[in-house]
Amino acid sequence: MKRIDGYKIVYIEWLDACASAGWNSIADIKSAGLAKMKSIGFLVYRDSDLVVVSSSKGIADKFGDALTIPRSNVTKLKFL
Repeated sequence: MKRIDGYKIVYIEWLDACASAGWNSIADIKSAGLAKMKSIGFLVYRDSDLVVVSSSKGIADKFGDALTIPRSNVTKLKFL
């Protein structure tokens, strides 16, 4: 398991809400489903409800582009 500045690096697959703009048929709306997302980054925090991953880390434990994902939406979490 790799660590950078003490933080684990993870690959995560998760389901996100899916939206569409404009006019859509009911069939198109029903078939849209959820967006299957994939992210890699620093594992900033996790508990029984959520996982927080950041793609950038600065000095003094400052993080950029942090992504908070509901734990129920996570389909795969792999430590790199």
